[in-house]
Amino acid sequence: MTAPLRKDGDPLGRFIAEINEIRRIATQGTSMPFRIPVVNEDPSESDPTNLWLFPDGRMRGRHLNTAGTAYVYREWATGTPGSDTSATAPAAPTAPIVTQEDSWPAIWSQSYRQSGAARTDLGVTHLYYGSSGDAFNGRNQSLIGFDHASIASALSGSTVNSVRLSMTNVHAWYNSGVQIYFGIHNYSSEPATWAGGGIPRQRITNHHFGKPQFREVWMPLEFATAIRDGWGKGVALEAPSSSREFYGYAAGVGSGYAPPVLTVNYSK
Repeated sequence: MTAPLRKDGDPLGRFIAEINEIRRIATQGTSMPFRIPVVNEDPSESDPTNLWLFPDGRMRGRHLNTAGTAYVYREWATGTPGSDTSATAPAAPTAPIVTQEDSWPAIWSQSYRQSGAARTDLGVTHLYYGSSGDAFNGRNQSLIGFDHASIASALSGSTVNSVRLSMTNVHAWYNSGVQIYFGIHNYSSEPATWAGGGIPRQRITNHHFGKPQFREVWMPLEFATAIRDGWGKGVALEAPSSSREFYGYAAGVGSGYAPPVLTVNYSK
């Protein structure tokens, strides 16, 4: 038996039409996912939008209060598990750590006699260390200077990963080579004399160099962190005794060889 036709104004007909409309909307929702708009600021209250996202990941929504007189705003922020509201945005993403390596050639060098006087002979361009038995010069010592301000600026706020020093040793007393001792000096520029107090760290590492030999050697991290932190500015060469096994000279600035170079690997 066919059901009797009902006019559009029939309440049952309207109800069935509403059910069909709800079914249509529900079906449409499964094929068109709900999207939350991403905005840079809260939409005006005349805008019908009631839920939105910010680029930093915060989600905000609003609804009228019980009295219907004003909007209540709520915010959900990532980084606050267990809470559905937050008064502040999550912390900005941490910048990625970048590791890089830079090299700085020496810009000055000078050798000094045991008395502290600067050598005015080959010691102007070569780095003498130790004693050859010459009473006039005694136990030699030398300084290597770098652009410490540039190094300090580059390393500011960094973590130093490694330090290397490249240098050419020109001469050693023995054909088998020599053990060269390195320390840290704190002279901003070439001093007229080797004065006390300018070497905060003496002979903290040593390396064997041939006669002659160019080498790049690994240095303690202090050789860079000292410059970064302001208590050191360059490299000092000293011998532990007057034994000739510690005597020789290396290439400094203006020697005709490549100058010493400090290479630092760091992250920040």
